[in-house]
Amino acid sequence: MRLRVLTASKSPRIAQGLTYDSGDRDIRPGTLVKIPLRKEIVDGLVLDVLAERSKEKFAVKEIVEGGETLLTCAQMKTLLWISDHYCVSPRRALSLFLPDPPWGKLRDESSQHRSSDNVIAATEMPKPTLLFGADRSGSYIRLIDEALKRGEQCIALFPEVDDVITFSKTLSQRFPGVMQSAFLGTLTAATERKEWLKIYRGEARIVLGTRSAIFAPCRELGLVIIDNEQEWTYKEQRMPCTHARDVAIKLCEYTGAKLIIGTSFPSVELWARVRAGICNLTPIPSPKRDVRIIDLKGIPSGKHYPFSAPLIEALEKCLDRREKSVLLLNRKGTETVLLCRGCHWRGGIAEADIRCPSCGCVDLIKLGAGTRKAESILKEFFPSARIARLESGTASSPSFESADIIVGTQSVLPLLNDPKITLACALIADIGMSQPDFRASERAAQRLSMLLHRGSQIKREVIIQTFRPDAPEILTLAKDSPMEFLDHELRLRKELDYPPFSTMIALLCRGGQAEASAEMLKSSLKGIHIQKAVLPKKDVRLLLRGHDLQQSLVSLDLKDVSIDVDPVEL
Repeated sequence: MRLRVLTASKSPRIAQGLTYDSGDRDIRPGTLVKIPLRKEIVDGLVLDVLAERSKEKFAVKEIVEGGETLLTCAQMKTLLWISDHYCVSPRRALSLFLPDPPWGKLRDESSQHRSSDNVIAATEMPKPTLLFGADRSGSYIRLIDEALKRGEQCIALFPEVDDVITFSKTLSQRFPGVMQSAFLGTLTAATERKEWLKIYRGEARIVLGTRSAIFAPCRELGLVIIDNEQEWTYKEQRMPCTHARDVAIKLCEYTGAKLIIGTSFPSVELWARVRAGICNLTPIPSPKRDVRIIDLKGIPSGKHYPFSAPLIEALEKCLDRREKSVLLLNRKGTETVLLCRGCHWRGGIAEADIRCPSCGCVDLIKLGAGTRKAESILKEFFPSARIARLESGTASSPSFESADIIVGTQSVLPLLNDPKITLACALIADIGMSQPDFRASERAAQRLSMLLHRGSQIKREVIIQTFRPDAPEILTLAKDSPMEFLDHELRLRKELDYPPFSTMIALLCRGGQAEASAEMLKSSLKGIHIQKAVLPKKDVRLLLRGHDLQQSLVSLDLKDVSIDVDPVEL
């Protein structure tokens, strides 16, 4: 019986695996073996098992020793799917599932392992289920409880580490005797190996983490939960550029495990699955909040822009009650832009002279509204209040626990679970809506919906300031009607043949020969819609859009090219 075996070597020449003979051993995919390679005996992992011997033009060596099964058959199938779908070698895909070599130590350290390679029995392949609503935590606890009673392991993914910590505390209170494992991408190599073994041995029954936790070695997997699926942090930016949601769908398909995807505003890609009938829909009733829309076109564009009189009044009342406020402004610093009152074009001052470059209108206003400027205006209006600013991991003092008003980019959204925050406002909701990205409208609507749905049980006033009160993103928020918005987006995507009705792949060429490499690739990809962009450092990106694109790349030399399937940043 012939085996295709992956080694720990990073040599691209053997990244697809090497052929060995099993001898008389009964070995399946995912098994750790010892193999002769050059003049050494090294660790290898069986990728494929070929039932029939084939005639080779070269001598096939026999494996030296068969050992522990490190990955389940379902994980191996998922690995091969990742290799094909994300256009990477099997060796590169394997790095997602196993700690750094040497793998032989895993076998020695896992000698106490007793659990079996279970596949959940199912007469019909279970569909993923979308839990659509704000109050999902109780449903997660119930599902985990049921899985634990069946003797199954659970994986729960969250977009941010803070969310992982919060849910872990909840689980510790509900299941005090059940071991958890925090499987995060930020772990050191030693800690990752320790957590990997706890999960592999079956000691940890609940695995919590960010996107990398989907690769945890659960051999008795019965439940996978993905919370706030729409968040871009589930997409890996380094090769292999996997998306945790799509990997989870495949893994659960191969294991028969139940997949629960929770969100108050799903991605268009997931919604397409719901409408196609390949994902179940379970709406969760949530309390309705009133949303106050303030039209910024009637607000003076002076030094206090974008603070309207109604917002200042609401902030004063909140301070009088000794309650807290959060202001969302998805722009840092004190950036100044031009806004066309005619067509709502927005751009840098250098991009326009007297007339709008989009519609020719001369009614242009200067808007300077970053988080730093907003902070200074707040200090001017409320000199005795404690003001804090948060943007992309950097914060100004005081701490958020003691602050009265917190202003920042979307980094402030997780703070809305705090019951002390009784006012939430989007200072300029239009930011991001008109970007040249087919997902711009979807992202803006999702970001704004977090003001409405985070901490949904908390009594809170929500204010949205906008120049476009009739925009679909704003109307969706005002009516709290995400399904209507998503159906509209699906129709547009289908008409324009954008994902999920087509595939996009970004090819990034780097180095001194980037331009020449990009042109060579472009000439080889006939009949495919391609956009070329020259990036900083003279890198060149080709953005491909079409169907069956992965197959078009198979015959091309892409060894020095970064490949991103379904990129989130265009």
